[in-house]
Amino acid sequence: MTHPGDDDLIERLRRIAAEADPPPGIVGAAARAALATRRLDDELAELVLDSAHEPELVRAAGDDVRMLTFEAGDVAVELQVQAQLHEAGRLAMRGLVTGPVAGLTVETPGGERTADLDADGWFAVEDLPPGPTRLRLTRPDAPAVTSAWIAL
Repeated sequence: MTHPGDDDLIERLRRIAAEADPPPGIVGAAARAALATRRLDDELAELVLDSAHEPELVRAAGDDVRMLTFEAGDVAVELQVQAQLHEAGRLAMRGLVTGPVAGLTVETPGGERTADLDADGWFAVEDLPPGPTRLRLTRPDAPAVTSAWIAL
């Protein structure tokens, strides 16, 4: 049960919390990206490996390389993400797609980038911003596969 002065007190506490400990910018960007680009008909790819949670999977402790693997049925994507050497603050992504995939798009809150897949399923995308990112793979005669948003 609230009392007549509670609404004013709650609003004052909300303002104080926003000033003292605001949420990181990536939280708002991830929320806007998730709501702005929902794809209800797509199949969701499960993150099955993330070297950020298993650092022993990467060669050296000082490497800025992150390995990720997503799977959905007969489709899998293995990714290597690292800081781009010639462009500070930007990322380069390289990967291998297995399974029946016609195309791959890398989505960020700032837009989409289509990646060309070679005959073996390899692709590379450079000049990506750090932050929320997801992949969308189109398939012939099947719903697209979309990964969850992940902070890079």
